[in-house]
Amino acid sequence: MGRAPAGVPVTRRPMRATMRLMPSPQIRLTRPTDAAVRAWLAAQPDSPPPYPAAGSTRYAPADGARPAGVPHDWNLDHRRVLLGHGEKVYQAARAALWRFVPLDIGWVQPVTMGDRPIVDSRGAMLVHAFGLWWINAWRMVYVDDDIALPGGGRRSAFAYGTLAAHAERGEERFLVELLPDGRVWYDVLAFSRPHHWLARLGGPVTRWLQLRFGPASVERMREAR
Repeated sequence: MGRAPAGVPVTRRPMRATMRLMPSPQIRLTRPTDAAVRAWLAAQPDSPPPYPAAGSTRYAPADGARPAGVPHDWNLDHRRVLLGHGEKVYQAARAALWRFVPLDIGWVQPVTMGDRPIVDSRGAMLVHAFGLWWINAWRMVYVDDDIALPGGGRRSAFAYGTLAAHAERGEERFLVELLPDGRVWYDVLAFSRPHHWLARLGGPVTRWLQLRFGPASVERMREAR
């Protein structure tokens, strides 16, 4: 490399300033405050979803079949349980959905930018496991509020998709529906793949945590009836 001419000052930029920092989940020994998490969320860059088939959970069949466009080597998790019967049960489940109750299971805690789901709003899942807190960023993909079903009945649902600062890549949908026969169902569907290197390294442990989430989310919704 050539040298600058004599007498011309040379400005050296610090290496840290020239490096492009990639978003990544936060890992802490102690739980950060909600205010700190929200400030971190606000600083996350706007970018396209880091996963395929964004929004495909909206039209996924009730039997939990793989949504269109989701690769076959991605993890798929589905739980569908009967909460009860009638308008009162549906409205109680719908109210719990809008308060993010199915996401709040103790060792997993949501921190959101608002008090109910709004499309494009950001949130974080705080996961407490093995003495560490993982803070994972997501963005709300869609919200269906009391939508009429084609064959009768109604549904309410939302789905969030991971941002780059998340240990996983994928999308998760939470749904309650009132069918014409009066049955009220809670349905949670997710597809994912490890994103952070620690999530990939601890593959079986990561899957164990994911599989624990579904039953705990179901119990939270049962409590809200």
